[in-house]
Amino acid sequence: MIRALAPFLLIAVQALQPAVAATTKPVVQFEGCALPLWPLPSLRAEHSGVVTLSYLIGADGRVRESRIKKSSGHAALDLAAQEGIERCSFTPGTENGKPVTAWMDMQYVWTLEPDDPAVIAKKTQEMLAAAERGDAESQYQLAWSYLEGRNVEKDEVQGRQWLLKAAEQGLASAQAGMGMLEGKLAGAPRTEAAMVWYRKAAEQGDASALFVVATSLMEAEKIEEAMDKLDESADKGFPIAQEILGGMLIDSEDEDQQLYGFTLLQKAADQSMTGAIVKLAKCYASGKVVARDDVKAAKLYSEAAANGNVEAKIALAGFYESGRGVNKNPERAKRLMQEANEAPTAGAAAAGQ
Repeated sequence: MIRALAPFLLIAVQALQPAVAATTKPVVQFEGCALPLWPLPSLRAEHSGVVTLSYLIGADGRVRESRIKKSSGHAALDLAAQEGIERCSFTPGTENGKPVTAWMDMQYVWTLEPDDPAVIAKKTQEMLAAAERGDAESQYQLAWSYLEGRNVEKDEVQGRQWLLKAAEQGLASAQAGMGMLEGKLAGAPRTEAAMVWYRKAAEQGDASALFVVATSLMEAEKIEEAMDKLDESADKGFPIAQEILGGMLIDSEDEDQQLYGFTLLQKAADQSMTGAIVKLAKCYASGKVVARDDVKAAKLYSEAAANGNVEAKIALAGFYESGRGVNKNPERAKRLMQEANEAPTAGAAAAGQ
């Protein structure tokens, strides 16, 4: 279970300097500086740690170079912190009162806040009592607690029983859940038994069920009906539907559809859909639909790369190699390409470039 995030900590670790007014070290300006984004795979895996970073700050206050001095133990966290802090503003160091180029060291702490066992136990008991009284939403939540072993001992039999109770009461999310379970038990996601539940949930407007029904219709070559269901799912905020439909529309020849597709991709990206983030990066990199913005493209590729996307790592390596939208850094470009080449999907991603 992902626990509540504690505030990020930024700690300067440079040694205290002698009291010489004419010499100062660079200083990062935290005000207005967005915190580095926590890579989703790292968050799901509950990775944490402290990374020590070095930044070469130019006399103009811009980052000229940066290095990872000591890893947190997780490459994705290291890269996210390194590139996130690079986007902050800095006050340059000085010598004899004049701005100079100088190095500074900094630590970034990725930390998770532990759950309170007493609070968890109380909430679980309250949920169980409500489920036994027949509350469908509590039955649904309790079902997934058992199915995933979340705060209780994992028990798939009890989980399915509680989910079925909620679904039979007409709770759309539980009906969609039953569709997923039926497909899982059969070894195929869209068996007829599973689709019965998905269709019931879709009729009530469940976004995930609408997406599954749309996919099934697409396979049956009922394209127009499938697109309607996909659009309905996207409109209800289902991120996968937004990403897929947005990607389809962005490639259309109709400008209005392109703009709608771009809007959907933005919504999916706001929900951390890595594929949508890459597609947006491509738009900014090429000037498609929006004005070309290399800095924005590099930032988006960086976010997707931190989440492990191979295509983004390859594209970002090119940006660092050429200095497009970022400070030129051949060493980082080489590292990104090495990471991309070591990934299982590297060949497919490279072929798509």
